[in-house]
Amino acid sequence: MRLFFALTLPPDVQTELVAWQSMWSRTVNNVKWVEKANIHLTLKFLGEVSPSQLSSVTTAAHKALGKHSRFTLYIGGAGVFPYPQRARILWVGLKDRNGYLTRLQQHLEQCLADLGFPCNTKPFTPHLTLGRLRRPTAVIPPVFPVINKAVPIDNVVLYESILTPNGPLYRPQATFDLL
Repeated sequence: MRLFFALTLPPDVQTELVAWQSMWSRTVNNVKWVEKANIHLTLKFLGEVSPSQLSSVTTAAHKALGKHSRFTLYIGGAGVFPYPQRARILWVGLKDRNGYLTRLQQHLEQCLADLGFPCNTKPFTPHLTLGRLRRPTAVIPPVFPVINKAVPIDNVVLYESILTPNGPLYRPQATFDLL
């Protein structure tokens, strides 16, 4: 099973992000856009996990997430990875004004490291991937009309990612409600 932990978004936020994809598509070509239902914030990608490990993973996640409260994130500006002259990923940032997301992600990372899942060596950069360029291209990120839109976060979901010729399918394996 190919697993990852993520925050899902309310439908109104997903709809707004699809509108932003449409705006961005006026200036950038050759992009595979993320489907509305698949736009999410990845907290931790585990990769291949055996079904026998699923129970240990969910127990560790309950331990890591069980003391965290609901919080609000805010949509920030647009950006690209790795850099504007050779963009591969088009994204929208999320602002963690009170540090709740950062603490939650670090706690989850620590609990999963205890199970042998390596810690990510790159700094955590909260973002929502909107599209992937098929080849590196110079891109100037647009300025979207609505910035600082509130995004309420109520839970964390453990997803199985099933790769298909038409794109990934994300199947929830467990949901962890925040206090």
